[in-house]
Amino acid sequence: MPGRVQDGSEPVDDYFGSVELWKEALAESIRQEHSACDMFNAVLARRNDATLLTNDARLRATCAELRVECFG
Repeated sequence: MPGRVQDGSEPVDDYFGSVELWKEALAESIRQEHSACDMFNAVLARRNDATLLTNDARLRATCAELRVECFG
């Protein structure tokens, strides 16, 4: 767990534009009945085999359905 916190505190290395994510994020938002903003993060994590860090219990449950590793 301490490694994950340190990883999250490192400076940002990469930036991803929303143009290539919006269709998938919108589709998941509608399907999951969840905010598009949260789905952008979940889709980005899924595409990059990354772990999403959140304190939002509903988002963690949605991530489990999407098979996105989530910690929080």
